[in-house]
Amino acid sequence: MTNLFRGLSALLLLLFIDQSASAWTITQTFDDKSAGSSCGWDAGSGSTVSSAMAFSGSRSCKLTVTAGQTAFGTWGGIIVHPSAVKRGGEIWVRVRTYMPGGFNYDSNGEGSHLKFLRIHTRSDATENLGYNDIYINPKGTIPPFQFIYEGEQVWSMVGSLTDVISLGGWETYEFYVKLDTVPASKGGSASVRFWKNGLLMADIKDRVTLSSSTAYSDRTHLFTYWNGGAPATESMYVDDVVVTTDAPAAKDLFGNPYIGMGTAKSPNPPASVNVQ
Repeated sequence: MTNLFRGLSALLLLLFIDQSASAWTITQTFDDKSAGSSCGWDAGSGSTVSSAMAFSGSRSCKLTVTAGQTAFGTWGGIIVHPSAVKRGGEIWVRVRTYMPGGFNYDSNGEGSHLKFLRIHTRSDATENLGYNDIYINPKGTIPPFQFIYEGEQVWSMVGSLTDVISLGGWETYEFYVKLDTVPASKGGSASVRFWKNGLLMADIKDRVTLSSSTAYSDRTHLFTYWNGGAPATESMYVDDVVVTTDAPAAKDLFGNPYIGMGTAKSPNPPASVNVQ
């Protein structure tokens, strides 16, 4: 029994080391890049470093879109994961956004909602098995956001009147996905969370986030495609982008690990949370 116990302990230790070693974090503050240079994303030639605006430090990434264009390749960009995130894996994405006063984020075609934060899934055999998506609904729509996993095609409404995008100031958004073919509500582990300014807007436990046991996530998209074409030629800014598979030490008001607000002032507790 002693030898068996030692063998099991060694195996568990190896599993722990392997999982820890495979965890990764990407952090982008843009302060190490010169103004006017690329923000460093794939499919992001229109995203350039700017010294005109910053949440922290002295620079941010300026995103520009041209009226009428769906703008893939120039609007936002793609962050390629250092290694595949497989079934049972977790991904946290945080971004600070600044939409100037008058910014029009409406999408008037192809579903009439704007792609925002997107976690792509695929398999070795199939390049696209759908995205775990947070969409922005047109201005004046309540709830202001939606979630969908394209591999399941079931929508979840996210947010309330108090969560509507505020123009002319910095906002912090965070998106969490645990990849599984079975929802947490049915005994699996698939779940999704979405925060705004450190407050949990949605904790979704009744959706799958992966379509097959061999599927995995290889990249994260920030915007990248404007459904129906942009209504105006305009720019916004993002800063302090973090994508990680390493469970953050910070916890939200419900005890969930999250990247959080960093050094920013802690927000007031939420009045309600959409839990499904």
